[in-house]
Amino acid sequence: MGTTFRTAAVSALALGSLTVAAGAQVHAATATSHSARIQKQKADVIAAAAKEKSSRTTPSPEAAKALKAKKAAATKGQTPRPVTDPAAVRTLKMKTIAMAHAPKG
Repeated sequence: MGTTFRTAAVSALALGSLTVAAGAQVHAATATSHSARIQKQKADVIAAAAKEKSSRTTPSPEAAKALKAKKAAATKGQTPRPVTDPAAVRTLKMKTIAMAHAPKG
């Protein structure tokens, strides 16, 4: 009777080991599949964002012409020159800092 119990215990241990090994293989296969799916989803999201950004930032030819004409009209007769007045420099710095800390949106 002792031998039967020992044989049953060894068989159960071997079966448990096989079950654990099979479970580990299934987990490894599932994890690899899941990782590949996540990577594909990330690539799709990045591609969609890049496409949306490129379509948003490219103005139509008519809009580009109008913008160029507007800039030319605004700068006609004006030459940019550096700001040398200390008070003006301080004011520009403060405006820049205020714009950087302003809430977006």
